[in-house]
Amino acid sequence: MERATAAARDGQAFVISPDLTLAEVAAIVSTRLAGFGIDVCVVGGSAITLHSADAYTSHDIDLAILTGIDPYIANRPVKTYAEIQTKFGPVRTLEIDDAIADRIAAFLFWNDSQSLEVAERLCARRAPDVRWSRLTKALDALEATDATSAQNLSFATRRLRKTISDQGGEVN
Repeated sequence: MERATAAARDGQAFVISPDLTLAEVAAIVSTRLAGFGIDVCVVGGSAITLHSADAYTSHDIDLAILTGIDPYIANRPVKTYAEIQTKFGPVRTLEIDDAIADRIAAFLFWNDSQSLEVAERLCARRAPDVRWSRLTKALDALEATDATSAQNLSFATRRLRKTISDQGGEVN
């Protein structure tokens, strides 16, 4: 540890404390990358954690490079982002609706039932913040073309709608 710390003072290495939150680590990494002209956005399960650590705690940080390209959820480009403030500065992440749609894409395309559960937990904890009309557009863009995918998308949409409604969120 002593050697790594000395190297960090010289700019050769960077040590991140295990006492930091995922958002704080993401902010540090984002800021360092921005210093090299690389803009990033937190995606995947990590985006869920940034919106509500109670819904899901990711043990890694998934980053999409934004410099010169758009990240995608399935085949839809993401153009807007949320910004989470930390004591180390801001970190860009998927908006809450896109983070939910991203988890539903994982459910559909990789049969990842945990991703559906994580999306539901985020909806339950942040129901007032979920924009149902925007979320349904993002879900429709997933293009579930075969019968099984279409059934799974319909199933997931019904579960999310019920979860948001049960928590007092708007689903019109």
